[in-house]
Amino acid sequence: MQHIFLISLLGIAILTSCKKREIELPPFPDEYTRSFEKFYGGDKEDRANEIAILDDALYVVGTTESAGEGAGDILLLKIDELGKELFRKTYGGIGAEEGEGVITLADNNLLIIGSTESFGAEKEIWLIKVDANGKEIWSRTFGGPAYDAPFDAIEHSNGEISVLGSSTSFGTGDLDILYVRFSALGDVLFHKVYGGAKTDGGADIIETKDGNLMMFCYTASQGAGDRDFLLLKTSQQGDSLWSKTYGGADYEESQTMRLLDDGGYLLCGYSASTDPIHNMYAIRLNEDGSVLWEKNYGGLMHDGGQAAIINSKGNYVLVARSMSFGNGDRNAYMVEVSSSDGTIIQEQVVGGDKNDRIDDIIEFNGYYYLVGHSDSDGAGSNDVYVVKIEI
Repeated sequence: MQHIFLISLLGIAILTSCKKREIELPPFPDEYTRSFEKFYGGDKEDRANEIAILDDALYVVGTTESAGEGAGDILLLKIDELGKELFRKTYGGIGAEEGEGVITLADNNLLIIGSTESFGAEKEIWLIKVDANGKEIWSRTFGGPAYDAPFDAIEHSNGEISVLGSSTSFGTGDLDILYVRFSALGDVLFHKVYGGAKTDGGADIIETKDGNLMMFCYTASQGAGDRDFLLLKTSQQGDSLWSKTYGGADYEESQTMRLLDDGGYLLCGYSASTDPIHNMYAIRLNEDGSVLWEKNYGGLMHDGGQAAIINSKGNYVLVARSMSFGNGDRNAYMVEVSSSDGTIIQEQVVGGDKNDRIDDIIEFNGYYYLVGHSDSDGAGSNDVYVVKIEI
């Protein structure tokens, strides 16, 4: 019995020492106040993936099962700076559609990036150009006989559009990186495929300071471990210039990339190489892809990096879906870090008492706007979740 008692005491001590780090977090100062927390949706699933600003209004793109025609449609939600809903539009057919992102175009319109199972083959890339009222100007699909999905897009100075995604229709591996170039009118100009014999996919794309393209991807076909970050630099025509992998012996997942003022890059995602349950994983790189610093952020449970921005102070703000911090089963973990070495400046937990996830963040007019989905409140099992935080 004495041995059992000692073991019990040891167990309590371990649990106490492993308690979530939440109480040790240096909180955002008082002036960082949550201006609003809003939920939008119906009685089914409604999720947001990305947010953009046009004419001082906020446009949120995601997926809805509460409205539309089929098993899920692309959702475009327009709100003002106070969170008031101005309109919501859906796009889709009888199959399943997903809204992945939205970008503001030079002609003051919007490009919605999504996928469709209603038009084309199994799953295809679907681009929809709309005006500020959500009215469709044109839409285009691209894909082969199997799976083709987009994850990010950019507009070039000549109006052409580059889309990065993943494909099982083209290439030789289980999944390959897919790059598609469209004209300003949405016509396909060419496509390229990259990857090896295993799983490779796209996550984010930017135009570099020297006028080429940088693709942030993931790869199981090369690198140090199960799956690694992959950075692929190409010409505007998609011809490979160089590639580098980042990560450890275990699993890394690529999510978002930002171009820095010095021509370098900030990469954000998550890694199981340091913590097998996953940490948010960020890397700052030089222009040539060499590592300046790399950091893991998180607690004892799963923490996966989803979004990142460079704020007006020149620091980096990273957002993770987290099971380590907060009162719910999953909350958003928001951390501001120094650009010079990745040291934590401030941290905050966003969310309620159930499941909350943030997938994108922007800074606008002195506020952060975070978008994702939540079942802590709202009308359905998950609703579009928008949080406004004063800076």
